[in-house]
Amino acid sequence: MRSKAQRLAEIAARAAEGFVVLELKESYGVGFVAAPGRIVTTLHVVSDESHVTGHLATGQAVDVPLVAGIDPKRDLAVLLSPSIELAPLPPAPKRLAEEGTQAITFSLNRERTRTRWLDVKISAIQVLSDGLTVYRLEGDFPPDLSGSPLISARGEALGVVTLAQGDDGPIVLAVPYKYLVPLLTTPEQRPLSVLSLAKKARRRRMVPQYPVALLDGSSAKSLEQVASVLNGAINVAASALDKGDTSTSWRLYSETAERLIRDRHDCPGPMKALQEGLERARAMEDGESRVWALRDTFDALLMLVEKFSRARVAAARGGGRKPSKLLN
Repeated sequence: MRSKAQRLAEIAARAAEGFVVLELKESYGVGFVAAPGRIVTTLHVVSDESHVTGHLATGQAVDVPLVAGIDPKRDLAVLLSPSIELAPLPPAPKRLAEEGTQAITFSLNRERTRTRWLDVKISAIQVLSDGLTVYRLEGDFPPDLSGSPLISARGEALGVVTLAQGDDGPIVLAVPYKYLVPLLTTPEQRPLSVLSLAKKARRRRMVPQYPVALLDGSSAKSLEQVASVLNGAINVAASALDKGDTSTSWRLYSETAERLIRDRHDCPGPMKALQEGLERARAMEDGESRVWALRDTFDALLMLVEKFSRARVAAARGGGRKPSKLLN
């Protein structure tokens, strides 16, 4: 009977046939064949590129002169190379994969001469906005994954892997395959110049760094309830924030903060931080700054509660001890 590692290795060997190394102006990127002649990758990998060469698993090098479509919101790009005759990776079912699903993806070795497959897991499903839900991945990741396929244990393409910058450093996500479908069927054929996108300056996040002692006197159950309310507000406001509707976003965030401060006397430290964050946000001159200042406070508290939760799990397994002043 074959072991799990043997089964995954066989699936990886088949999937690797559709893997494409993209030679760019000053670097390399990766992608995969998802439809005849169509190479999927992440938009940030190929943004501003004027010439792209695809290196296939067969050893063939092909020119990639056209773009079938881009989706800046989801960081997706589909390139066209009519000379590619590789069979596309089969798509997974339309429904999202479940948390805990085992999968594989690919990266390049240090010399950029060979591919290697990686055993990963979908650790969470996160709603980032009204039009974007992503998989968060867990595993030991190199820095060149963006554009790689996420492959199920059945050999189906679950999505496109991308590296994003989180508040604690890089995080690895995958954009579900369903968002690719419109780009794989469009008849458009545009030049690579469409990859030269106007770049909006990204706001610098100012997420506070709270000590774990902030949670002293708070029960684990209360902290979980507070985190649930904060996450709920972020998810509800996502659609408005995505559309630039800062007034609605501010109303949702501020009302959530005010309600928690009024009702959650069982979490004194977090409520004090939330009050300070609310006051700091109200002192901002423009609406967008107010929204993001309060969101920064939300995210800081969520990260702190998550850190505490992990410490509790480790303590329960004998791998550490939880802060002594926290209530059970």
